[in-house]
Formats: sequence, C-alpha cells, structure tokens
Amino acid sequence: MKVGTDSVILGAWTDASHCRTAIDVGAGCGLLSLMLAQRFAELSITAIEIDPGAAADCLSNVVASPFANRINVINDDIFSVDIPRVDLIICNPPFFTETLHSPDKNRAEARHEGNLGIDNLIKFSLGHLNEGGTLAFVAPSQRDSEIDLSLAIAGFAEGRLLHMRQRDTRPIVRSFRQLSIRQGIIKSDTLTVNNHDGSRSHEYACLTSDFYL
Repeated sequence: MKVGTDSVILGAWTDASHCRTAIDVGAGCGLLSLMLAQRFAELSITAIEIDPGAAADCLSNVVASPFANRINVINDDIFSVDIPRVDLIICNPPFFTETLHSPDKNRAEARHEGNLGIDNLIKFSLGHLNEGGTLAFVAPSQRDSEIDLSLAIAGFAEGRLLHMRQRDTRPIVRSFRQLSIRQGIIKSDTLTVNNHDGSRSHEYACLTSDFYL
C-alpha cells in the first residue's frame, strides 16, 4: 500500500506531547510510528502489524531510521499480544465495508474491515489505554454517526476532531479523532488539503512541513 494523505495527516496532527508510550495498531510500513518518533523525542512506540510482509517492511524502515531504539515492531494480531497499557493508541484502520473486495488478499485486508475494524479498535483501546490516555484514528466522514455512537457507548467524550476535505468546494471526506475516556468537550477544526489549482494549501503545508522534501 502506498503512503497516503490520511496517514500523513494523522501522523502530523496527533498530539503525543504528554505521552511516554504508544501503540501503533496495524502499523503497515511503520509510517505513523516513525512520524511520532520524529515529533516526540520521549515517546516509546510498539508497532503491531499482522501481515508478515508489511511487518518486515516496518522493521526494515525502523532499523534504517534514527529512532530504532524507541520503536518495537511486533508481527502478530493485536488481540494475541500481551502488552502493558499505554498513553496513546494510534491507527489508520481498514474502514471500507463494501462487499466487493480486492482480489489481492493483502490489499483487501489493508482496506476492508475484518478483525481490525473500528469497533474492534475501540474494544482494544479500552483494554490498553492508561487513565487519561487517548485514541487517535481516521475514518470516512460518511460513517460519523455510527462511529460517534460507538465511541459514546464506550465512554470516549473529550478530545479533538479534524474534518478533512480535498478542496474548499468539495465535501468533507475524512474525520480524524483523538479522544479520551473522560468528561469534557470535543474541539473541532477543518483542514483543506489543496488549493483550487491543485497545489497544497497553506494550512496543509504547515501541518506536514517536517515530513515532505
């Protein structure tokens, strides 16, 4: 799977300034782990990836980075791993629910809900977040009502929400959330990725400036 805008925004937007430990669920090539390690020098990250090929790529990328001593790569299912609670769980989950899947098994698993869907991500987070810890993830905005209900039932009630659209004339297509299980408010913002001419918007360029050459 190619690196996409969703992961870049999630890795650049998520706040781990008060965190010491994190889990990157479904880490893929390790992009989110590497972005967080670059941004937060005190953060230790466990990157969990079920696909052996993707986990091998993740480990290769981590070893080649300056952050190898702070990222532990595990090739396993998230519900089979015995790991302590952490301050942050981050995930770019497979969130498509259509019945027509890609004939490529690995691509289908990376894009379509299976064992790692939004509900299972919430369930995993409830058992692995420290008190006051946060869950950060991205999902299609068309699923906002369904996801908000699942989060409310689980008790996630405080945090941040970022709506993303490709251009200011286009509808909102993605929702980025970072929420904790405590009472409070959810602060909401909107990010437009591209200008009318297709170039990166100023706000997107500022958010991701540390990660593009």
